[in-house]
Amino acid sequence: MIDWHSQTSEVLINPRLPLAIRNALISTLEDNNHLNHLPGHVWIATSGSSGESKFVALSKEAILASAAAVNRHLQSNRHDVWLNPLPMFHVGGLGISARCFLSGATLVSYLFKEHKWNPGQYVDQLNTSKATLSSMVPTQIFDIIALKLSPPPSLRAVIVGGGVLSQELYFKAIEMGWNLLPSYGLTECSSQVATASLESLQTREYPRMKPLDHVTLSLTDEHFLKIKSPALLTGYLSTIPNKGLLHHPKVDGWFITEDIGELQNGEIISVKRGEHFIKIAGESIDLIHLERVLESIMLSTQSTFDAALVALPDERLGHAIHLAVVQSDAINLKELVRQFDLRVLPVARIKQVHHLTSIPRSSLNKILRKQLQEILS
Repeated sequence: MIDWHSQTSEVLINPRLPLAIRNALISTLEDNNHLNHLPGHVWIATSGSSGESKFVALSKEAILASAAAVNRHLQSNRHDVWLNPLPMFHVGGLGISARCFLSGATLVSYLFKEHKWNPGQYVDQLNTSKATLSSMVPTQIFDIIALKLSPPPSLRAVIVGGGVLSQELYFKAIEMGWNLLPSYGLTECSSQVATASLESLQTREYPRMKPLDHVTLSLTDEHFLKIKSPALLTGYLSTIPNKGLLHHPKVDGWFITEDIGELQNGEIISVKRGEHFIKIAGESIDLIHLERVLESIMLSTQSTFDAALVALPDERLGHAIHLAVVQSDAINLKELVRQFDLRVLPVARIKQVHHLTSIPRSSLNKILRKQLQEILS
């Protein structure tokens, strides 16, 4: 649990990251004494656009600024009960803790059975705790709707983030009584940036996402979303390159995201993640990093066949990783997949292998990913 009053800094790392990556991240912090040089911060390990693991440094003040804005947006107070099914090493779970700290609401942590998500168990806990608020990612909503589980009458709203919630899934959930509020957020802004309003629950339309009152939104000429807010990060700390150097990405107080957005009357109509940056079951996955892992393993296993990774739409996960191969040796292919799956997060493991006669490539040998997606779809 974070001590929000303390100037002591906290370090949050996904325990499912490979041990070598975790050790490299911790070593970078310790070797450069960043915990003492930048007090009152929470360091959250994540993956950036380069694919390299790094830390996002968020001040506790920034996280609390976001939490206060979310409380105002949801009209949340000490009478609320938050059930949190999100990990505390992500801003999603961390943000819920901060909101409860400020409002005095009761925080109930979802108890994972055998460390696995169980939609039936989650709904049971919603009932027993008489939860009024919760947060989920689209994959969790999919599981609940697939099992036709109903919400308790106490639950007044569920924030849905960590990926795009499809209109089809949204309307199915609404019909079953789930009060969903789609949201857009990112680690760099301490959680939510824009969220559907409570009033949207009274309509039959897919809601727009309203920027929270701590956020100013704009677009670059290329239509990338840019954000100004007191909840923005202090900086990035990457293991490589420039090991140990804190990078400050804001320009004149603005942070430019990798997400392409569409705004209307100041509200977000749609958001598309950057070309190489996707969401799988709420996890941010960088395809460039996965390609580097694949290339490294192919070299070490002396695999000579052509291979390419591609993210295909998945009804449950949002996206899933597929591998396309040409004239592969069965033994080498099995070993390639085994080693790849060991070196990436569970959600980024290869779901299916496709055998093709050729992989579409440009004259410069770059994978023509859209063509490959069309072939495999």
